[in-house]
Amino acid sequence: VDNILGESVFPSTDRYIGPAIKNAGVWEQDEVNWIFKNSLEGMTCINAGATVGYHAMMFSKAVGPSGKVYAYEPSSEIFELLEINLLNQNMKNVKAIKKALGASQGEIRLYLNEINCGDNRCFDPKKVEDMHGTFRDHGFAEEPRHEQVELTTLDLEFGNDKVDIIFMDVQGFEFEVLDGAEGILEKHRPKIILEFSPDWYDNIGVDYRKHLLDLEEKYSYKISMLGKELKPVNHINEVVDLMKKTKTQNIDILLDCR
Repeated sequence: VDNILGESVFPSTDRYIGPAIKNAGVWEQDEVNWIFKNSLEGMTCINAGATVGYHAMMFSKAVGPSGKVYAYEPSSEIFELLEINLLNQNMKNVKAIKKALGASQGEIRLYLNEINCGDNRCFDPKKVEDMHGTFRDHGFAEEPRHEQVELTTLDLEFGNDKVDIIFMDVQGFEFEVLDGAEGILEKHRPKIILEFSPDWYDNIGVDYRKHLLDLEEKYSYKISMLGKELKPVNHINEVVDLMKKTKTQNIDILLDCR
């Protein structure tokens, strides 16, 4: 039971998000704080990697009846629960879309975590080993289950329609999503919130420094760290150095044109 949303449905196998909410009454407090500290009434928000809809429903309350939330979740198992939660919460301003977002259109293999509904991945989990261990320690089977899912881009989905916020938790696929949103970034400069995981990017061959530099040079995006307070930084290395010092696996960052 969440302090704001009340009851939500999670997979019976989930050992992370649901139990955390049960114990603390909230999931990812810093992100929730940002959503409700800012005036988002009437805005259009994209939630990439929506899982069962937790953040999509938070944004639904924040943007109000004049706003719109598009919740993208590619997993067949999780998408069913997303639709149930939206129906139970009467979230009429949220549209659930069963697709993965990336840099191209087609299909992609989605690897399925057995115990963490927020950790399905669009790359082979065997490629990543981090401070929490191997793919097995993260909850994937010895031979990870997977399904083929539809893949699309934000530019194809929205065309010239205005987008105000892109909120992503897509497990290392963040810059693929942004590569498929160049038209939106150019026209609308939406605020972007993403989970930043440099060790993962290094493991799967993503040059995050180049991507972030491109965002700054092309669209004038600047970086801030989400926390109890928003902390602007001059360079992504400040974030990486702090993560190494504090032994943090991932951190939420905000990109905006301040």
